[in-house]
Amino acid sequence: GIMLEALKLCDWSGANSAYVTQKFVVNLPYVHASLFIRFCPLCLQESEYWKAGWYLKTAFCCSKHKIWLEDKCYHCGQLQNRLSKVFLHCTCGMPLCSAKPRKCPESVIQMQLFLENEKFEGRQELENLMPANHNLTLFQRIKLLELIARRVPNHAKLKRGMNIHLNTIETGKDAVIDTANALFAGRSGFMA
Repeated sequence: GIMLEALKLCDWSGANSAYVTQKFVVNLPYVHASLFIRFCPLCLQESEYWKAGWYLKTAFCCSKHKIWLEDKCYHCGQLQNRLSKVFLHCTCGMPLCSAKPRKCPESVIQMQLFLENEKFEGRQELENLMPANHNLTLFQRIKLLELIARRVPNHAKLKRGMNIHLNTIETGKDAVIDTANALFAGRSGFMA
């Protein structure tokens, strides 16, 4: 409805993204959406642009720049509320693009490409547990990553069946790395 039309008019929203369709953004169940704005500081520096897919709880990496997404202000440490009307600056006044880029492990980049339904780069497909021609929908890819993230060794005591640890980059990073290693680091990652 109105929210979708407003998002389509905003260049920063990514509502016209190839891997997250307009209908999917509007109909995304709340449990699969991040509670906080996730952003790539380099994308913000280049074009003040957000991908709609960064709203997904399972999105942790910018596949373009191969760095971790951020969800809090580099200066004050405040998590950025996704309902905020201010998108380029923290409430403390610092630009979100001032965050220092942090390189992602290769397996996390591969996992993000899987989420975006992009071809895996520089990997022998047979080495990965997940083939490139998987034919899974975006919703199925999200559910698969959430399921694996719940089953990898927990780094903190979590309620079974919950993905609350994926709500922030900081609390989800270890589970995301373990999930990415299990699915995309070849045989050594799955056995580790």
